[in-house]
Amino acid sequence: MPFGITGILSAAALIFFAYIGFEDIANIAEETKNPRKNVSRAILISLLISTILYILVSISAVSLADWKDLGESNAPLALAVSNALGNKAFTLLSIVALFATSGTVLVILVATSRMVYGISKDRTLPKILGSVNKDTKTPAIAVFTVMFFSMIFVLIENISTVAHLTSLMALTTFATVNFSLILLRYKMPRMRREFHVPLNIGKFPIIPFLGMLLCMFMVSQFEAKLLVLGLWTLVSGIAAYFIFMKRIIE
Repeated sequence: MPFGITGILSAAALIFFAYIGFEDIANIAEETKNPRKNVSRAILISLLISTILYILVSISAVSLADWKDLGESNAPLALAVSNALGNKAFTLLSIVALFATSGTVLVILVATSRMVYGISKDRTLPKILGSVNKDTKTPAIAVFTVMFFSMIFVLIENISTVAHLTSLMALTTFATVNFSLILLRYKMPRMRREFHVPLNIGKFPIIPFLGMLLCMFMVSQFEAKLLVLGLWTLVSGIAAYFIFMKRIIE
C-alpha cells in the first residue's frame, strides 16, 4: 500500500467495473429454466469464482513485476507474464485479452439489449426497440442500438476515462437500486417478492442500506470532471424518461 488508504479507495473506484455484469444474469431470467432458483445461484457462484480469480491474478502480477512498472505499463498483465516467459508471451497474452474483451462486449450486448427491450415494452422508450426479429427471436433493433452507442465511447481514446465513467454510472445505479428496495419495503409492503433479503430490523433491510452508503462513498472518490459528466448523463436520462412518459399520458 505505497499510497495508503487513499490509493486503495481510488483503485477500488476504478476497478469496480470488473465487478459489473454479474447482475446482467437477471436480465435473461425469461430465457432461463427455473429462474427463481437458478438466477440467484448463478449470480452468487459466478461472483465468488471471479473474485477468487481476480485475487490470484493480482497476487501473480505483483509477484512477477514491480508495482511501479505495472502502473506505468499500458498492458500490465502482459508485462508481468513477459517477465516470466519472455516477449512472445506478451504478444500471446495481448491476443488473449482481445478475445476476452470481445466476449465481455457480447455479454453486455445481450444483457443491455434485453434491458432496452424491457423498457420499451413498458413504453418508456420508442416502441421499435421492443420489436423481436421473427427469425432469431431476439430484440435485434435493441441489440444494434446498444452496439452503436457503445461504439461512441471508443472515440474517447482513453481506457481509464471510460473505465472510471463506467464505474461511476454503475455505482450510481447500484445505489439507486438499494434505495429502491428500502423504499418499496414501506410503499408496497404486501408486494409479492421472489427474492428475500436477510438481516432486517423490522421492515428496514440492513444490507441494502450499507450497500447504498458504500456506493455513495465510492462515488465521492472520482474526479470532479467525471462527476459532472456522470451527472449530465443521469439528468439526460431522467429528462428522456419524463418526455416519453408525457407522450404516453397524452
